Amino acid sequence: MKYLVFLFVMLLMVGTVFAVYIEDDNKLATENSLRIRKINMNPENLVPGEDALLNVELENGGELFVDNIRVKLALPSTIGFYKDVNKVKISRLDSGESKNLSFRILASPSAKEGIYEGYLNIDYVTNFGSEFSNVGDDQEDNYTLGIIIKSSPVIFVQLENSELYRGNYIGSISIKFVNNGLADIKFLTVELEGTKDYEIISGMKKYIGDLDSDDFDSVDFRLNVKSKKSQVKLPLKISYKDSLNEDYEEKIDLNLELRSSSELGIKNGYQNYVVLGIAIVAIAGYLIYKKLKRKHHHKSLHHRHK
Repeated sequence: MKYLVFLFVMLLMVGTVFAVYIEDDNKLATENSLRIRKINMNPENLVPGEDALLNVELENGGELFVDNIRVKLALPSTIGFYKDVNKVKISRLDSGESKNLSFRILASPSAKEGIYEGYLNIDYVTNFGSEFSNVGDDQEDNYTLGIIIKSSPVIFVQLENSELYRGNYIGSISIKFVNNGLADIKFLTVELEGTKDYEIISGMKKYIGDLDSDDFDSVDFRLNVKSKKSQVKLPLKISYKDSLNEDYEEKIDLNLELRSSSELGIKNGYQNYVVLGIAIVAIAGYLIYKKLKRKHHHKSLHHRHK
């Protein structure tokens, strides 16, 4: 009888040790089993008033399967879901298996450019043991992700005013810059490059600074045009930063039309002198006529008096 009791106790101890060993082994096999393998946006940046796809790839990197997976995306107030929901459920992921999820999101039209935080909450069940007798363990993982709201700057440039024409080759030009994009612009610098067609009398580089969306500003350059062509090219180089301090540089060619004074309705110096001379002669003639008429009238009165 004592032998049977001893044998029973030994079997219990061996079973307990074996169970502990299996449990510890499965904990190692399932630790950090579910992970985010890749996350991206399409397009890369979220533009105010437009939608994009936020893509998440989940992977089971453990040795055992996980199931009852629930993925929830929380967004800031300036970003919402567009024809989509904030939660996705996956029934099961086997060891080494991955799954792609997508959330269609939309930025508010009034959203300011910047980096916004979103939050991914993932609940799932890890499993121990065989298919027939397994023990589930609830897990919860939380991730913070960055969502960039940004659009590409758009600058419209035009030659606004010019004092230059054929016959007047020294004068100022005014160039207008319009920010007709959604993005604000910072540190806008304008440089007019020199050519053989003209000499820049004023400085070559002008600084505008900030140019908000739907705003404009102008810079002036004073030139001495040496070319006798009817059209002169003005090569501009502009540099600026967007709201996230990304650098931009553009080269733009403007055309300066050199029209004649008659085309512009401007009278040249010779014509002005002729007109002035005619006016002087007319005035002098009128004064002489008035003086002679007055003399003639005075003589007539004198004869009548006699």
